[in-house]
Amino acid sequence: MKEDGKKERDLARTRQAILDASAEEFSENGLSGARVDRISQKAGCNKAMIYYIFKNKEELHLAVLENLFEEKIREISEHIGHENPGMDTLFPMLAAYMKTFFKKQAYARMVLYDIAAGGPALRALKDRRPDLFDELEIITGLIQSMGRAGLIRNIDPDKSVAVVLILVFGLATLFPCADVMIPSGTDRFKALTDQNMWLSFLIDLVGRAIRPDPP
Repeated sequence: MKEDGKKERDLARTRQAILDASAEEFSENGLSGARVDRISQKAGCNKAMIYYIFKNKEELHLAVLENLFEEKIREISEHIGHENPGMDTLFPMLAAYMKTFFKKQAYARMVLYDIAAGGPALRALKDRRPDLFDELEIITGLIQSMGRAGLIRNIDPDKSVAVVLILVFGLATLFPCADVMIPSGTDRFKALTDQNMWLSFLIDLVGRAIRPDPP
């Protein structure tokens, strides 16, 4: 039994190493340009192991996205389920969403790559695991209900969520090339690439945008 448990743990570690290496490869080259041999080198395993676990490159690509969205759900889940959700629920949920993609910059680039291609992988993932997209509906519904109650501006919830997603994906991919805007090593560069400062800035920006006008 102990030996079986060790094999399961080793397989789980290998699987995660493959997913992390694949995120880098897919984010740099897209699905069509990605190479399994490069993934195997980065992950420290042979190609046979990759095909044993994931069957083919398309399934591996989908598994990487699934892994990302599962992590996003874990970050957000603790903020879902309040009986009377309000600002104190909405902002932590948005912050958790941002943190997931800020921590996983390669994954964010991978998502943008798929969106640029028309979103085939994201659609396939939603068909397979619609539950991974539930929190978008929750956030949209929360914005809508709070607008009706006068707690925030009565703004289009779908467009609001779409704008936040664009900002999050875009910012996550900005960090590696921030030196194009500002020379690295400067205080301005440190501020531009400080993820916690960006989170605070975005939460403040969203808050200013949705708070109702004073009477």
